[in-house]
Amino acid sequence: MMSESAPLTLNRPTLPVKGKNHAFDIARVFCIGRNYSKNPSAEVKNEQNVVLFMKDPFMISSADGELLYPNGTHKLRHEIELVVAIGKGGKDIATEASESHILGYAAGIDFTKYDVQEHAKQAGYPWDLCKSFPGCAPCTSIIPKEKFKPSHNRIWLTRNGEEVQDGHLGQMIWTIPEIISMISRHFTLLPGDLIFTGTPIGAGMTEPGDYLVGGIDGLVEFNLMIK
Repeated sequence: MMSESAPLTLNRPTLPVKGKNHAFDIARVFCIGRNYSKNPSAEVKNEQNVVLFMKDPFMISSADGELLYPNGTHKLRHEIELVVAIGKGGKDIATEASESHILGYAAGIDFTKYDVQEHAKQAGYPWDLCKSFPGCAPCTSIIPKEKFKPSHNRIWLTRNGEEVQDGHLGQMIWTIPEIISMISRHFTLLPGDLIFTGTPIGAGMTEPGDYLVGGIDGLVEFNLMIK
């Protein structure tokens, strides 16, 4: 006689909010690619060329502590990013109204299985396997927007004490209000959505045993060991 199995349940993933006694319940994770330039004012903004993809929210992990090197890759690529936490949802949000939809900010790493991504690009396959896997998006606690105003703040990452990424938020081609407005034209944004906003130059590979320290000046700093 077979025993009845208990129904599978998943608790909604969360992130702490600094200074608050409640957590941020994560809904979805949007990511913007190729969003930094040394001269963003010279870039021609064409929404058709925006790289937008999503990650499984259940793959979010803490940016402080340890992270197991994922299966199925020999090239794990790191990308330090400013993360925007959405507190109020909406559809077709005007750029000038975007600020009112932000709850706060965090720092995160967009990890990519780079060898898997290269194969997917060549074969014309989707990016799910290379972008969404356990630990693919370590993220810090969320800092309420009242405590941080993004401008030209330095965004940086070191690997084993060596600086590998160094830029500033003013190098974004698409600004945070523009990103929120753009995504909301294609998706109805929900409270709990996270937006990874792109990475500066220097994204590179990491291996087991690497120690990553990164952050955004005036916002947060984190320490992550790759096991």
